[in-house]
Amino acid sequence: GNVYLWEDEAITALLARSVLHFGYPAGFDGVNRILPGVGADSPYWINEPWLPFYILAFFFRFFGESAFTARLPFALFGLGSIWLTYIFARKLYSDKWIARLAVLLLVFSVPFLLLMRTCRYYSFTLFFSLVSMIAFVKFVHKDRFAPISLTVALIVLYFTNNGLWIPLVVAQIIYLLSFYRTRKMLFQYTLILSFNLMLAIPWYLAADTFSVGAKSGWDHHQDNLELYARSIN
Repeated sequence: GNVYLWEDEAITALLARSVLHFGYPAGFDGVNRILPGVGADSPYWINEPWLPFYILAFFFRFFGESAFTARLPFALFGLGSIWLTYIFARKLYSDKWIARLAVLLLVFSVPFLLLMRTCRYYSFTLFFSLVSMIAFVKFVHKDRFAPISLTVALIVLYFTNNGLWIPLVVAQIIYLLSFYRTRKMLFQYTLILSFNLMLAIPWYLAADTFSVGAKSGWDHHQDNLELYARSIN
């Protein structure tokens, strides 16, 4: 909390504040607009999923508004991601040292440490991605209630960050078709995906994710990867 919120953090905090005033994330309060030109035709913030704003609004409601409070839930979810990384690795490998090494590599990653305490959707996205993958492992192992937990986990992930939901679901489908191609399991996953899409498609049609200027393309992704490689190095 000893550093002011930078631009994207401030957007998250302002949208969380608007939840307390209007009951929904609003990019326009009747006088000021968070980003002029973005979602100008809508009183709602239609550029990102809303779950992170509601979680932060809950913290603002009970702990007050400050830079510390703005980052607190994200830091907590970041700590939770370390724990989930260990659990996920333990489900994949029998050797405990693999899980311990995974956690060790994670907590000594400077980008991880910086992003997890940022007032932005990053830590929530990692946390719910891990929850989704743990639920998926339980699903392929035919654990009880696994289809329900996987359905809920994927829905929560979608309304946290729909950009990561897509490749994660695609990876799960490829894995099922490659290693667990049974009629019952494929049918169950189809039901899970269908229920997700029933909720995802209305949001996708109402949202305007690319109005903030993001341009998807191979050149764009390549530039991002090169930037990350240089920055981390």
